[in-house]
Amino acid sequence: MSELTTKTKATPWIDPEYPIYSVKMRWSQDTTGGDTFDPDSNRAKGLPPGRVWNSAVIDRMYREDPGTEAIEAWARDEWWPLYAKKFADRNPGEPKITVTRTGEETWCLSWFEHWTFDVGQSDEEALASFQRYVDRYRDTQDYWQGDPPEGYRCLMGAEDRWRWCGTYDGSPSEKTDPPCRCEHCKAQGVIRIGH
Repeated sequence: MSELTTKTKATPWIDPEYPIYSVKMRWSQDTTGGDTFDPDSNRAKGLPPGRVWNSAVIDRMYREDPGTEAIEAWARDEWWPLYAKKFADRNPGEPKITVTRTGEETWCLSWFEHWTFDVGQSDEEALASFQRYVDRYRDTQDYWQGDPPEGYRCLMGAEDRWRWCGTYDGSPSEKTDPPCRCEHCKAQGVIRIGH
């Protein structure tokens, strides 16, 4: 009697999805001496002379959904102090913080890079996952005016695969192959692809 052997087919990588929130802060601040703004512009609307609106937006992705209250507390207690310090010479007013859950997705945008949680995927699996992400939103990247189209996700150049890199210090000769798994990424438990 011969021994029967069976080959098992490798399970394909399934892209895990995580909750993503858009966090926006808007505050008023003094203009600088060289600034000239139209009082009827959106930057000055509703403010006394010499004041303008400023804002910052960040997307945040979480392994588990913390809820809007926890994210608002993070923005108020950790994120806002960085901006208050940066614009201290412009007398920033208290920010209005708006937290919006944008859905669930596999990759999250930061400045000219996307990241996801490192859950044991290989480099090849991470690159294939990111390509699927880019392909889902490629058609929304055409020029548009006003509000973005429904389902829009900013790709910040990621639709051009030649831009993809790992670490990058600003010099084209210093780009490493994606994805980035540097010590900074490892400490955060993430994988990044710059573009």
